[in-house]
Amino acid sequence: MVRRTRLRQSAAAALLEVGSIVFAVLIALAADEWREGRQLEAQARLARAAVVHELRANRDELRSSQESIDRTWNALRSAADAFAAGGEPDGPVLDLSLPDLSSGAWEGARLVAAGGRFDLGWLVRVAQLYENQELYEAFRLEVLRTLGEMSAASVAEVLPRVAGQLGLLRQLHEQLLTRYDELLAAEG
Repeated sequence: MVRRTRLRQSAAAALLEVGSIVFAVLIALAADEWREGRQLEAQARLARAAVVHELRANRDELRSSQESIDRTWNALRSAADAFAAGGEPDGPVLDLSLPDLSSGAWEGARLVAAGGRFDLGWLVRVAQLYENQELYEAFRLEVLRTLGEMSAASVAEVLPRVAGQLGLLRQLHEQLLTRYDELLAAEG
C-alpha cells in the first residue's frame, strides 16, 4: 500500500514536472514569436520610411527636370519646323536634363518581404507607381538612344522623331509626377 502511494506520488510528480516543462517551452516559443513579430514590424516601418523618402526624392527629381524637358521639346519642335521649311534652327537645340529615378528602397523592401507588413492598399498604389516609373525609364532610354543616333548629316531627319518621342516622354513625365503627388499627399 505504501508502495502504491509512493508510485502514485511519483507519477503525479512526474506528470507535474512534464507539464511544467511543456508550459515553459510554450511560453518561450510565444515570447520568441512576439519578439520576432516586433522585429518584423520595426523592419517594415524602416522599409516604408525608406520607400517614402525615395518617392519624395524621385518626385523632386521629376519636378526639377520638368523645365528642361519642356524647353528642349519646344526647341526640337522649332528646329524640326525650321528644317521642314528648308531653313536652319536658331540657337542650340539640346539642353536636356532627364531625371535619374531610383527604385532601390522599393526593391530592398520587396527583398526583405516587408510588404507582408504593409497596408495592402498602400502597397498596391506604390507598386503601380513603380510600374509607371519603369515605363517612363524605358521610354527615357529610348529618347536617349535616338539622340545618340543623330549625326550632323541626319539632324534634319532625326529631329522630328526625337521631338515626337520627347513629347510622349513629357506626357509620361506629367502623369508620373501626378501619381507621385497623389501618393505622397496621402502620406502627409
